[in-house]
Amino acid sequence: MYAALDAFAFPSEFEGLGTALQAAMAAGLPSISTTRGALGEVVEGERTALAVEPNGKEFAVAMLRLINDERLRTILSKAGRREVEQRFSAGRMVENTIQVYKDVLKKRQVT
Repeated sequence: MYAALDAFAFPSEFEGLGTALQAAMAAGLPSISTTRGALGEVVEGERTALAVEPNGKEFAVAMLRLINDERLRTILSKAGRREVEQRFSAGRMVENTIQVYKDVLKKRQVT
């Protein structure tokens, strides 16, 4: 489905993980999102996606920016994809989870 899109808009007011947004970014789609909930950990405004408040007016302005600015679409597409590959790949998430377990075990041994 993502291959059929030119961009991705994700106007969530609360999101725990944002897997749909991450999938769109991984597919290289220039994206528009909020930074509500955990989405602030996924997107960095103006670098990996356009980040706006979850309201129609701000999303409309952001969509027009993407429509009219090919350079911006290219920058967000590349940066968003790279961000997901580096920070949110399955391998990276496994590594981070293992590190959390190691840290907890280490702290338990100290006390």
